[in-house]
Amino acid sequence: MKKTINLVYIKGHWESGHNGEYPIILDIDTNNMTKPFLASEGWGYGLMGGQLSLKDLCSLLETYNREESKTIYEILEKACEEQISHEEVVELLIKYIEKKERIQKAFSNSVGMMDCIFGKD
Repeated sequence: MKKTINLVYIKGHWESGHNGEYPIILDIDTNNMTKPFLASEGWGYGLMGGQLSLKDLCSLLETYNREESKTIYEILEKACEEQISHEEVVELLIKYIEKKERIQKAFSNSVGMMDCIFGKD
């Protein structure tokens, strides 16, 4: 199995004198089931980041409440509410990503088909 699996990659934007973009990333580290989530917002020191447990991630979850990551956010929100184990959440998220990748590959020649099926996340 892969060591790190990307769940979310969002291009954040700021406008404060030095306008630009920064990444908002959420990955799964399958080799660390105690703290399986790798979260980062920003470059370098960034605004937040690190290796997180599900409980830690729940307190930062609103960061991922965006159109680009709607489904991942909803899965994690439900997991936080129901206090599902790390293992169950990771398994569910990996299945979602694998299914999304299979469908994207199957419909790679169909412009706009993926947005119709999954939205924009």
